[in-house]
Amino acid sequence: MGKGKPKTPDTNNTLPVHSMKGESQAATIVRTVTRPTVQAAITAQGIIGEFAGETVNLGEFISTLHDQVNVTKDGDLSRTEAMLVTQSQTLDLLFNRLTRQAMMNVGQYSETAERYMKLALRAQSQCRANAETLHEMKHPRPVYFGQANIANGPQQVNNGGKAEFPHQYAHGRAGDTHLATVAAVNRAKFQGR
Repeated sequence: MGKGKPKTPDTNNTLPVHSMKGESQAATIVRTVTRPTVQAAITAQGIIGEFAGETVNLGEFISTLHDQVNVTKDGDLSRTEAMLVTQSQTLDLLFNRLTRQAMMNVGQYSETAERYMKLALRAQSQCRANAETLHEMKHPRPVYFGQANIANGPQQVNNGGKAEFPHQYAHGRAGDTHLATVAAVNRAKFQGR
C-alpha cells in the first residue's frame, strides 16, 4: 500500500480565538463562540456552503461582520437600508410566486392552495414589516416626554418667577386660570414661627 497525501488542515473553518489576560482557555472559547458575529458567520457558512468552488473562510467572514457592526455603531445605516430594500424585493417576489402556486391549485387541491396562500401572506406581511422598518429609519418619529405631577391636593409649580396653580385651585375659584405671582420671602424674618 502506498502512502496517501498528508491531509492539510482546513484553514477556511478555523475559528480565530484570542484570549484576554488572566482568562482561562474554557472562558476564552465560550466568550468567542457566543459573540454574535461568530454565530452569524458559522450560520452563514452553513447556509452558503461553497461559493465558486471554495468554502467561505470563517475568519474572514467574522472580520467582515465585525467591520459592519462597527460601521453601524458609528451611525452609518446604509448597509442596513440596502439589506431591507433587497429583502423586501425578495419577499415580494416570493409572495407573487406563492400566490400563483396557490391559484394553480384552487378548485382541485384546496388544502394545497390554502397552504401556498398562507405562505404567500406570511411573505407579504414580512415585506410590509421591512418597508415599515425602512420608513422608520428614514423618518423617525419624534419622542415626546410629558411631565407627571402627582400630588394629593393643591400643588404649585414655579416657572421663571411665576407660580402656576392648577385651574381649580387658582385664587380658590374653579375654572380660574390666572397666574399668581409668588412674592419673594425673606425667611430670616419668620424664624420665630
